[in-house]
Amino acid sequence: MSPSRAAAQFGISTRYLHMVLAERNQTFSQSVMKRRLEQSASNLLDERFVNISIAAYGAGFNDLSHFSRAFRNHYGMSPREYRNSFAKFRG
Repeated sequence: MSPSRAAAQFGISTRYLHMVLAERNQTFSQSVMKRRLEQSASNLLDERFVNISIAAYGAGFNDLSHFSRAFRNHYGMSPREYRNSFAKFRG
């Protein structure tokens, strides 16, 4: 994923993409990371993703150590703790 590919996908210029993200105080890479973390969090709660590595890979991560550090930094808990904290609601 690159800014130029993303901009082309949305039919806008790369410069405009960066301008929109700057208004939100985000870089392109921060925006992509946030989206991947949100997707991985959703995957962790989906029973089809039977283990954490599959949930991470499904969100675009290819390094589990990097994923775990980024997830903990963003959510304040490990991916396993996140999954387990919602297990009680699933029955």
